[in-house]
Amino acid sequence: MQSVPSLINLSLSETIGGNVETFSVTWLDSSVNDPENIEIQEKLRLHINCVKVFEKLDECQKYIEKISPNDRTIFIVSGTFGQTIVPCIHNYCQISSIYVFCMDKERNELWTKDYKKVC
Repeated sequence: MQSVPSLINLSLSETIGGNVETFSVTWLDSSVNDPENIEIQEKLRLHINCVKVFEKLDECQKYIEKISPNDRTIFIVSGTFGQTIVPCIHNYCQISSIYVFCMDKERNELWTKDYKKVC
């Protein structure tokens, strides 16, 4: 299993070929500020400057809706929040790819199968 920073690098190289000026990472998870996730955020910031984190679904969705249609974000979400927010934001052009960051892979594969941006 690859780490989140490795997956982000893969997504960036496949999507934009090295131009990261208009890319950001948006992360929604109730435990996004836990020490282990802070460490992952620091690693992400080595590769991409703008990493926005949210613990509340409504704040995150409002932020995504305000991202310029010319910019792109890679969206990381917990399985719990993902089931609620992914159907609402999946078609936004601002969302380049979605990563569900959760331990229950089997359960999350059931609800994500209809969303092509979920990696």
